Amino acid sequence: MQKRTCPNGHVYDQSIYGDRCPLCPPQQAATSSDQFNAGMGRQSDYSAADPGAKTKVVAPQGAPAYGQQQIAPVNGPQQMDPTGKTFNSALNQQQQQPQTQQSPRTVIRHAGVQPGAAKLPDNARKLVGFLVTYNKNPMGKAYNLYEGRNLIGRAPDCDVSIPDDTQMSGQHMTIRFLSGNGKFRFKDEMSSNGTYINKELLDEGELQNYDIIRLGSTLFIFIAIPQI
Repeated sequence: MQKRTCPNGHVYDQSIYGDRCPLCPPQQAATSSDQFNAGMGRQSDYSAADPGAKTKVVAPQGAPAYGQQQIAPVNGPQQMDPTGKTFNSALNQQQQQPQTQQSPRTVIRHAGVQPGAAKLPDNARKLVGFLVTYNKNPMGKAYNLYEGRNLIGRAPDCDVSIPDDTQMSGQHMTIRFLSGNGKFRFKDEMSSNGTYINKELLDEGELQNYDIIRLGSTLFIFIAIPQI
């Protein structure tokens, strides 16, 4: 009989049982959980000199116990569960949804004449002359002439409006001043009674300083401002 004492203190016949003690419980195979924990870097707290003791697997400090879900950051390294699937793959599908942001619409505003505006305001044009009349007022009345087109007539929207002259057309004549040549041009606007310049019936032409203009029953003296 070849006696041998096992690490647990049992004496048995080595020639019969070999290196396995018949009094010690048989060593169980590692469970799937032990294998998984061992694969995750767990360590045994029993001495390696005790081959008959069951391996006790403990988690590293700060690691969750087996069966608890460990989720890596969404953009971090992939972590595997026991089935081989990644924990954060589902999070990538649920949490990383593309978000569409609509940029604020850009409103483009165009500068120009306001809708319904009949003409530019007088202060937007240069004063270049006058029409003076004494017909309605013996003290005289002056009407301003501005650079560009000046419409004269009975209509209230004319630049020079004479509403109480029933012989004047609504839009009787125009006087235009062009700064490029410094000249005043007139034109009859197909009036009913015509345009008279110094008692002469004319359709259009050039005005000279102190010309007498008759429109309907109203006489005007044309006065040009000298260009300096």
